[in-house]
Amino acid sequence: MNSRYNLGSNCSIKAKKAELQFKAKAAWMAISICDNIYSIYFGMLNSLTVKTGIPMGESHFTKYECLVNEKSHGLDFSPYKNIYG
Repeated sequence: MNSRYNLGSNCSIKAKKAELQFKAKAAWMAISICDNIYSIYFGMLNSLTVKTGIPMGESHFTKYECLVNEKSHGLDFSPYKNIYG
């Protein structure tokens, strides 16, 4: 798992525009995949101290809503893994 999931440098600007346009609050969802196990975390964008990324260290998980915790997905995600030679 990456220690931080990138949201992009213009995330705050785009989120604010969407909030105004749709009269909504910006949120994020992060899906971690490790082998054939996945977890899904959710939170509000304004809860992140740095709006360009989602910290994914163990100490951060308690601050997020866990929608799915370590479930088997049974799919082959190997082509999409961040593995570098």
